[in-house]
Amino acid sequence: MFYNFNRHKQQAAESKAIPMEELVRRYREHRRVCQRRLTGRMIRKMFRVPVNLRLPIFFTALGFGAGYCINLILPHSFLQQSEYSLAELRRSPQTIHAAASSPKQQAFQQYLDSLERALVADSLFQSQQTIEDHAQKSIHP
Repeated sequence: MFYNFNRHKQQAAESKAIPMEELVRRYREHRRVCQRRLTGRMIRKMFRVPVNLRLPIFFTALGFGAGYCINLILPHSFLQQSEYSLAELRRSPQTIHAAASSPKQQAFQQYLDSLERALVADSLFQSQQTIEDHAQKSIHP
């Protein structure tokens, strides 16, 4: 209700904004605490398993992981087609086709091809000129 006329004489209140470094530090600390808690829990649960079963459990998990990786890699390593069918994924007869290029795209591609041909012809002409210049210099020193 009353206007504070001496506001400029008072000390400014500290802003409550937290710098980004502080937020990152807090996040890392929280993540580290959670990881340590999870690790401790897993270690406690593993000590409940008898010693003679730990190695078979490890190799079983390792085998399942390796089998899953092989299952992901092998079927795709033999597909060397330019056109893949969706029937393998969805059991339907549809296939994937590349989109047909528009007339503008075709004209642009022709333009780029003509530029490339002109560049190659120019570089060949320049190299021929350089060879002829060197030949003339060696003949007439």
